[in-house]
Amino acid sequence: VSTQSTWDLGMATLDIIDAYQNIVISADARNWAQWKESFLDEVFVDYSELLGTPPSKVKITEWLEKTFKPLFPEGHILMHILTNHDVKVTGDVATAGCYFQVLRVVPGFKGGDSLMVYGSYDFGLVRTPKGWKVSAMKASIAHTTGNTAIFPAPSKLQSFTQFNIL
Repeated sequence: VSTQSTWDLGMATLDIIDAYQNIVISADARNWAQWKESFLDEVFVDYSELLGTPPSKVKITEWLEKTFKPLFPEGHILMHILTNHDVKVTGDVATAGCYFQVLRVVPGFKGGDSLMVYGSYDFGLVRTPKGWKVSAMKASIAHTTGNTAIFPAPSKLQSFTQFNIL
């Protein structure tokens, strides 16, 4: 029998969604101070399907500077959309997942000025005195449309032009 009330679980669920939605909202706005507020200092990150790098535990500030920030260069317009949230809370830990669409536009880019990436995110979170923080994050790619050459880093996006089951 759960000792958490339905109200507490509902509020925790909303707080958890806010925590990981803040990642994409602040990334699109390039507000890196706000972006870092969503994470613990060390996080397990799996961007292997996107970047081809092995999953690993990282210091979030270092990963931001070396890996994540370069994915958001000036001149690239980005819009992340998250949907179909699935949150499970057990005390002070939670898992969450959602589908995403990411639109990237680079006006005038040769070969086509837009790229749409579809997939899902999985998160691990912990409740801290400062609220829910992401402790693990995985991006899984299902499909892409548009010009994959727009992506500003070596990636595996070209292998996702056929739809993959999430």
